[in-house]
Amino acid sequence: MLADEPKTLDELAREHGVSRERIRQIEARAVELIRSAVQAVSPKPELRPVVEPRRHAP
Repeated sequence: MLADEPKTLDELAREHGVSRERIRQIEARAVELIRSAVQAVSPKPELRPVVEPRRHAP
């Protein structure tokens, strides 16, 4: 799934046969899971990186 060039939600949706909204939901959940994992292993809150989901144009 890793690619050299970023893909749009529409491109990913077409490739996987799902809606653009479903791709957005999957992305948001993945960011949430990564954030939780980082918080679980970071020794100090001030050392935790800030992971923000990408903002997509409608």
